[in-house]
Amino acid sequence: MTRGIDSFVFNGIAYKISEQEAQAKKIIGMIAECQNEKRRLEQKLELMNYAEEKLSGELGRLLKKEIAKREVKPNLPANTYIFTGTPSAELPSTAVNKPEKEPDAFPESQVPEDILKR
Repeated sequence: MTRGIDSFVFNGIAYKISEQEAQAKKIIGMIAECQNEKRRLEQKLELMNYAEEKLSGELGRLLKKEIAKREVKPNLPANTYIFTGTPSAELPSTAVNKPEKEPDAFPESQVPEDILKR
């Protein structure tokens, strides 16, 4: 549930997990899983932003002749991507190490019914 954590802070007050009722422990575990998942997603977003920046630089370097010197905003279909970025003089080369252990997925069976209904 909370893997090695023996206390938590709620609204500025510290509590011992071992002294809480079973339902409270379950909710504490669910909150901890939510926080872990948010951290994982924040890290993924940071990596995606970095990758997009690097790829935009590479694309700018590879593009041939410009059509116009001004930004073109025609009536584009909804599935058209618009990229902005600056050209890169070199190929990106960033080493990426996969985490040793993937974070556990949030167990759907622990999601409260009122949240599932949203």
